[in-house]
Amino acid sequence: RRKVQTEILRKASEAAETQAEALRTDLEGRQAAAAAARDAALEAKKNAETQRKAQVIELSDARRKARADELAMHTAAAEAQAEALRIDLEERQAAAAAAMEAALEAKKKAEKERKAQVLELSDIRRKVQTEILRKASEAAETQAEALRTDLEGRQAAAAA
Repeated sequence: RRKVQTEILRKASEAAETQAEALRTDLEGRQAAAAAARDAALEAKKNAETQRKAQVIELSDARRKARADELAMHTAAAEAQAEALRIDLEERQAAAAAAMEAALEAKKKAEKERKAQVLELSDIRRKVQTEILRKASEAAETQAEALRTDLEGRQAAAAA
C-alpha cells in the first residue's frame, strides 16, 4: 500500500511538476507577449508623437504661409494705394502747374491790357492837350489879329 501510495504521490508530484512547468511556460509566454505589446504600444506612442509633431510643424508652416500670403496681399494693396496716391499727386501737381501757368498768362494779359489802357489814356491826354494848345493858339492868333487891327487903326489915326 505504501508503495502504491508513494507511486501515486510520485505520479501526482510529476503531474504537478509538469503542470507547474506548463504554467511557468505559459506565464513566460504571456510575459513575453505583454512585453512585446508594451514595446509595440511605446513604438505606437512614439510614432503618434512624431506624427503629431509633424502635423504641428505642417500646421505652423501652413499658418506661416497663410500669414506670408496675407502680408503679401496687404503689401500689394499698400503698393497699389501708394501708386494711386502718386498718380493723384502727379495729376494735382500737373493741374496746379496748369493753373499757375494760366494765372501767369492772365497776369500777362492784364498787364498788357493795363499798358494798352495807359497808352490809350496817354493818347487821350495828348489829344486833349493838343486840342487845348490848338484852341489857345487860335485864341492867341485871334488876339494877335485884333491887336494888329487895333495897331493898324491907331497907326492910321496917328497918321491922320
